[in-house]
Parts: sequence; C-alpha cells; structure tokens
Amino acid sequence: MRYPKKHKLLIISDRGPYSFLTYQYLRIKQHSSCDLGNLKNWLNNIFLPIGFPNFVFLLISPIKDIKKRIEKGEGVILKKRDLFFIQRVQEEYLKVLKETPYSSYLILENQNGNFNLVKEKAIEVITKMTKQF
Repeated sequence: MRYPKKHKLLIISDRGPYSFLTYQYLRIKQHSSCDLGNLKNWLNNIFLPIGFPNFVFLLISPIKDIKKRIEKGEGVILKKRDLFFIQRVQEEYLKVLKETPYSSYLILENQNGNFNLVKEKAIEVITKMTKQF
C-alpha cells in the first residue's frame, strides 16, 4: 500500500533489529571465542540499509514476575537455566540499546505486576511523539 507523501508513518513494534542483535550476541558469546567487537560491527551493518527504529521501548520485569506469568499462562515449570537465560536476554538487550547509537529508547519496568502503569507511560510517550509528527 502506498501513502501520499503528506502522510507520515509511525511503526511501533516489540521486535526488530535490537531483538535480532541481542539474541545473536548471546549466541556468539556462548559458542565463540572470536573477536566480539568485529562481529558486533558486522551484525550492526546488516541493518544499515534497512534502518533502525527512531524510538524503542524496552519492557523489563523482575525475573520472579516473569517466572510467575509464564508458569501461569503457559502451564510450564521453568528451570533455573531458563530463568538465567531470560535474565541474560534482558541485560543484553539493555546493553545493545546503550551501545548502538541509532535509536532513542525508554526503559519501562513492570514492577509488582502492575502492567497498567507501564502501559499508561508508554501511551503517554507515544502520544507526545505522534503530536510531533
């Protein structure tokens, strides 16, 4: 679908280049002893023709809350190594955002399972951003 030039497009997504980079960096760290700096540059360059988002929301939660939510919703029991991996993903994602200079970001922390406060903060930021469009 084509849009007239007078309209601007805002895409909000919870996936994209930063998720890809996060998981690839974790895999490389786990299975490789090569120079991580060169590999990070190579991976970052993959997205240069496509582009990075202008703004990223990162939702983080305490591991105990994540564990409770997954076990309740999925009906599975998570092992310590699963929780450790989830914690590493959150930490690595934050590092990727800080080290990759292409996007502004906001960290939203879901404390005590009060997702409504997090959602309200995200809506507030999105509303301000769209007014600038």
